[in-house]
Amino acid sequence: MQKGQTQQLAVSAVYSDGTKQDVTRLATFHTTDATVASVDGDGKVKAVEFGSAAVAAVYRRQAGVVRLPLGAGEHRREQAVRSICA
Repeated sequence: MQKGQTQQLAVSAVYSDGTKQDVTRLATFHTTDATVASVDGDGKVKAVEFGSAAVAAVYRRQAGVVRLPLGAGEHRREQAVRSICA
């Protein structure tokens, strides 16, 4: 993701009988670094700043985590331009 972009997360539960259900609306979401990535109560992630963060989705005491490198390519290009211009 690049700075300013958003991404909607989806959470699925797979039950012991094999059925699968979308539980995105029932999950809670948390970010490890809100200065890099914000996440709202519906699971929409926004890239706030360059860096990396993880977002966790929790449903019925089960958690899933996704790591998000945010804007790394663009950030490297910016650093290269600064180095050339310095």
